Amino acid sequence: MTPAASPPIHKQAHSLVPIYYGHGALVSINGGHSDCQRQIGMVTGKGLAENIRDMFPRWLCLSIVFLLLIANTINIAADIAAMGAALRLVVGGGEHGHAIIFAVTSLLLQIFIPTNAMYTY
Repeated sequence: MTPAASPPIHKQAHSLVPIYYGHGALVSINGGHSDCQRQIGMVTGKGLAENIRDMFPRWLCLSIVFLLLIANTINIAADIAAMGAALRLVVGGGEHGHAIIFAVTSLLLQIFIPTNAMYTY
Protein backbone atom coordinates (compact mmCIF):
# COMPACT_ATOMS: atom_id res chain seq x y z
CA MET A 1 0.00 0.00 0.00
CA THR A 2 1.49 3.32 -1.00
CA PRO A 3 1.01 6.43 1.14
CA ALA A 4 -0.98 8.08 -1.65
CA ALA A 5 -3.43 5.16 -1.83
CA SER A 6 -3.88 4.77 1.91
CA PRO A 7 -6.85 6.19 3.82
CA PRO A 8 -6.42 9.56 5.62
CA ILE A 9 -5.73 7.93 8.98
CA HIS A 10 -2.55 6.40 7.54
CA LYS A 11 -1.16 9.71 6.33
CA GLN A 12 0.62 10.29 9.63
CA ALA A 13 4.26 9.25 9.60
CA HIS A 14 4.13 7.07 12.72
CA SER A 15 1.20 5.15 11.28
CA LEU A 16 3.22 4.19 8.20
CA VAL A 17 6.04 2.54 10.15
CA PRO A 18 4.16 -0.71 10.91
CA ILE A 19 2.92 -0.94 7.30
CA TYR A 20 6.40 -0.89 5.80
CA TYR A 21 8.56 -2.34 8.57
CA GLY A 22 6.19 -4.35 10.76
CA HIS A 23 4.97 -3.64 14.28
CA GLY A 24 8.31 -4.67 15.78
CA ALA A 25 10.00 -1.51 14.48
CA LEU A 26 7.59 0.81 16.27
CA VAL A 27 7.69 -1.19 19.48
CA SER A 28 11.50 -1.21 19.50
CA ILE A 29 11.63 2.58 19.10
CA ASN A 30 9.21 3.17 21.98
CA GLY A 31 10.62 0.38 24.09
CA GLY A 32 14.18 1.64 23.68
CA HIS A 33 13.17 5.12 24.78
CA SER A 34 11.35 3.82 27.86
CA ASP A 35 14.21 1.49 28.72
CA CYS A 36 16.69 4.37 28.53
CA GLN A 37 14.54 6.48 30.87
CA ARG A 38 14.18 3.56 33.28
CA GLN A 39 17.92 2.95 33.41
CA ILE A 40 18.68 6.65 33.99
CA GLY A 41 16.16 6.69 36.83
CA MET A 42 17.60 3.53 38.40
CA VAL A 43 21.17 4.84 38.31
CA THR A 44 20.52 8.40 39.48
CA GLY A 45 17.39 7.94 41.59
CA LYS A 46 15.81 10.91 39.76
CA GLY A 47 13.49 11.37 36.83
CA LEU A 48 14.57 12.47 33.37
CA ALA A 49 13.45 16.09 33.84
CA GLU A 50 15.32 16.41 37.13
CA ASN A 51 18.50 15.02 35.55
CA ILE A 52 18.23 17.49 32.67
CA ARG A 53 17.71 20.32 35.19
CA ASP A 54 20.83 19.27 37.09
CA MET A 55 23.01 19.01 33.98
CA PHE A 56 22.04 22.07 31.95
CA PRO A 57 21.36 25.79 32.55
CA ARG A 58 17.83 26.95 33.37
CA TRP A 59 17.28 28.70 30.02
CA LEU A 60 18.09 25.47 28.14
CA CYS A 61 15.75 23.42 30.34
CA LEU A 62 12.92 25.88 29.80
CA SER A 63 13.60 25.84 26.05
CA ILE A 64 13.42 22.04 26.00
CA VAL A 65 10.16 22.07 27.98
CA PHE A 66 8.69 24.67 25.61
CA LEU A 67 9.68 22.64 22.53
CA LEU A 68 8.21 19.49 24.07
CA LEU A 69 4.99 21.36 24.79
CA ILE A 70 4.74 22.47 21.15
CA ALA A 71 5.62 18.99 19.81
CA ASN A 72 3.09 17.24 22.06
CA THR A 73 0.36 19.75 21.20
CA ILE A 74 0.90 19.20 17.47
CA ASN A 75 1.03 15.42 17.98
CA ILE A 76 -2.21 15.35 19.98
CA ALA A 77 -3.93 17.57 17.39
CA ALA A 78 -2.81 15.23 14.59
CA ASP A 79 -4.03 12.17 16.51
CA ILE A 80 -7.44 13.74 17.20
CA ALA A 81 -7.75 14.82 13.55
CA ALA A 82 -6.92 11.27 12.44
CA MET A 83 -9.58 9.85 14.78
CA GLY A 84 -12.08 12.32 13.34
CA ALA A 85 -11.15 11.25 9.81
CA ALA A 86 -11.47 7.58 10.74
CA LEU A 87 -14.89 8.10 12.27
CA ARG A 88 -15.98 9.98 9.14
CA LEU A 89 -15.03 6.92 7.10
CA VAL A 90 -17.17 4.72 9.35
CA VAL A 91 -20.28 6.82 9.97
CA GLY A 92 -19.99 9.79 7.60
CA GLY A 93 -20.40 13.40 8.60
CA GLY A 94 -17.78 16.07 9.06
CA GLU A 95 -14.23 15.37 10.19
CA HIS A 96 -14.01 18.55 12.24
CA GLY A 97 -17.17 17.81 14.17
CA HIS A 98 -15.99 14.30 14.98
CA ALA A 99 -12.58 15.62 16.03
CA ILE A 100 -14.21 18.13 18.37
CA ILE A 101 -16.31 15.34 19.91
CA PHE A 102 -13.15 13.26 20.49
CA ALA A 103 -11.29 16.23 21.98
CA VAL A 104 -14.10 17.22 24.35
CA THR A 105 -14.72 13.61 25.41
CA SER A 106 -11.03 13.08 26.09
CA LEU A 107 -10.80 16.31 28.07
CA LEU A 108 -13.87 15.47 30.17
CA LEU A 109 -12.58 11.97 30.91
CA GLN A 110 -9.25 13.39 32.06
CA ILE A 111 -10.94 15.92 34.32
CA PHE A 112 -13.60 13.71 35.93
CA ILE A 113 -12.03 10.24 36.12
CA PRO A 114 -9.31 9.82 38.75
CA THR A 115 -5.94 8.57 37.58
CA ASN A 116 -6.01 5.46 39.79
CA ALA A 117 -9.28 4.39 38.10
CA MET A 118 -7.65 4.58 34.65
CA TYR A 119 -4.46 2.68 35.53
CA THR A 120 -4.87 -0.46 37.57
CA TYR A 121 -1.38 -1.90 37.23
